[in-house]
Amino acid sequence: MSYVIVLDPGHGGDQDGGMIGAYIEKNMTLTVARAMKEYLDSFEGVTVYLTRDSDQPMTIQQRLDFAKSVNADYFISLHFNMSGYHTLYGSEIWIPVQQSYYNKMYPFADLVMKNFDEMGLFNRGIKTRIGKTGDNYYGVLRIGTNYGIPSCIIEHCHMDNSRDTFMLPASSSSSLDSALINFGIKDGEALAKFLKLKSAKLGLDYSSYKLSTYKTGKNMVMPDETAPETNEISLISTDAAAGKVTINIHAVDKDSYILYYMVSTDGGVTFTSLQDWPRTSWNKSMTDHAITLDAPAGKELNIITGVVNSFDKITLSNVLNVKALSLTVNNQTTGDNNSENIIVKSMSETAVESDRFNTVSYENILNETVNTSSVYAEGILTFAGCAVLLLVGMLFTGKKILKKLHGK
Repeated sequence: MSYVIVLDPGHGGDQDGGMIGAYIEKNMTLTVARAMKEYLDSFEGVTVYLTRDSDQPMTIQQRLDFAKSVNADYFISLHFNMSGYHTLYGSEIWIPVQQSYYNKMYPFADLVMKNFDEMGLFNRGIKTRIGKTGDNYYGVLRIGTNYGIPSCIIEHCHMDNSRDTFMLPASSSSSLDSALINFGIKDGEALAKFLKLKSAKLGLDYSSYKLSTYKTGKNMVMPDETAPETNEISLISTDAAAGKVTINIHAVDKDSYILYYMVSTDGGVTFTSLQDWPRTSWNKSMTDHAITLDAPAGKELNIITGVVNSFDKITLSNVLNVKALSLTVNNQTTGDNNSENIIVKSMSETAVESDRFNTVSYENILNETVNTSSVYAEGILTFAGCAVLLLVGMLFTGKKILKKLHGK
């Protein structure tokens, strides 16, 4: 069987896409696409086209019209990401909401995600998004589906967050190009496995490669519009001599999974930057996570955590009040430190950037109401809730920035 693949380097011409420092998205996507095509050209049974092979502007309609004109079997749009306040990080893939197209693209997206995981990138998920008309939000998915072409958008990583940019060394143009070429090869490898291709030139045979499957009985695979159901915190132990408090965060999201968490020790006035929530695989989160926080002598703590799911919906926890520790008292311990679900991890081990430590650092809660899964202490609920709601308007402005950056 022979396949026709159209690779779409996002943006081009006067459409720069994301720009920050040495990174210009339109140039980066072209480098990735060329490398992916070169790799796939070494396989039999596949013909690969690029929507553009130079710095030229193209509308979304023109890109899909080209794919239709060459009878494309699959359309893959390549991008890099940014968030409005530079707080988010990780890779994600957008696929069509319609059942049949979702099922076709999921196995490929899963292979790409597994590659990202092996590369050390944080995975934000395989997602769908609905527009105001009830169809796919992104034009390449909407038009591609209308043309009968299974399509996807690969957001390789965020260009504006150090948690991702370790994959994009910008010390020189050659080092950046090498990293982008590697992305293209890894994307090509995923597609070769997905299509079960052979290459005598490379000595590779994926004809028997076993793919993961995702079969849904729903006509539309809707995004998770709800926040995590549960976010509860409890005290594990206090260590007055060391000035430390260890707590457990119990978080559950039945519709997707937990991506990030953040912590406040002042009742929700300030939060840490987003941190990785532990997962057993890229799409399965653990239900419990223990962290150790600084507890300076004489300072009372009012601890609140926020957990964020794969669709950037956030749930705040109950307030855990920890009385000021004194060096003259014995350590107090509650909970089960031997629980296999508890992972003790110091906040200092999570590479929090010092200049962002005292900022509320989730970006994409949009206009959603923050979910509170437990009863709050009187007064603190009002203060923390108001602080979050005031930020919604600011962060919504950040969302508008993204719309200008990504013409998908």
